Amino acid sequence: MANDYTIQLESKVYQIASKDIRVGMRGGDVRVEKRRDGSIAVRFRDRYLAVCRCEPQPKQAKPKIAKTHRPVTAARKGSNWNKSFNLQKSVPLWKGGYIRICVKAKLRWRRLETETPVSSRRF
Repeated sequence: MANDYTIQLESKVYQIASKDIRVGMRGGDVRVEKRRDGSIAVRFRDRYLAVCRCEPQPKQAKPKIAKTHRPVTAARKGSNWNKSFNLQKSVPLWKGGYIRICVKAKLRWRRLETETPVSSRRF
């Protein structure tokens, strides 16, 4: 059974009457009985359901949206971040490393000064 309470049998669509709709029907399995007299009986669990034949709604074609092309733009100007960057005038690597180590040592020293003594800590 489809989510709109319809079933298909021999390329015909049948809809369940709204008074017979029960919990668990959507997407559930129903038993369809085609009788000798040509009538259709639909059973869900222990109940027979009233059905009526309905015409499927014609599929509506979606309108096609024309794609608009963007105009071609000129290339962007490059970034200027490296215009004043010169490796010949920079600090040598060994000096930069030494400064960094000194700064880390200072931070470590400050961190040791702010810690509370071991004897006054509560565990």
